[in-house]
Amino acid sequence: MRPYFARVVVALCFSMALAACAANRSVDASAGSPSARASQLSAASILRWPLEGQPGRDRLVAELHRSFAMRMFADQQYSGDGPLRLADGTVLSFAMIRGKSGAVDIGFELSSCFTAIEAAELAGATEQPGTQDAHGSDVGKWYRATANGMVVRFDTEPATYRCVKTVHIRPARVARP
Repeated sequence: MRPYFARVVVALCFSMALAACAANRSVDASAGSPSARASQLSAASILRWPLEGQPGRDRLVAELHRSFAMRMFADQQYSGDGPLRLADGTVLSFAMIRGKSGAVDIGFELSSCFTAIEAAELAGATEQPGTQDAHGSDVGKWYRATANGMVVRFDTEPATYRCVKTVHIRPARVARP
């Protein structure tokens, strides 16, 4: 073997060993687990920011991307799985962002129970009629708030109507002449 080639082989082996050591550093195993993740978001910011208009919605989307480490699963569509503990102790179960439509869907863990009464007060939302699906099954109550070109709608769990189950954020439809 030529001396130059031998040095290249040794350097290559050394760099591979160094990379392997760096990958095996001692790290807290729970640090990347979903249960250990936390966010600076709060349930109030999830409801209020989009009602500030497109800049507020964009701020929420950026924080969801950061907090959930969102994965792209289709063209301009992202999803993140929970649980994710918010700054106020509320726990999210998922988030989905649809870039083309501007829609954002966020699931809340019922065990942390963010109450519908509190959510309605924070968002200035009103209860909407109809709590049954097409088959007559109770699907919970839903509430709606609209401001600055955005709609925030949230649903409750059907057993007691007490806890928020999901939040849906969409651009408001513009009336056509």
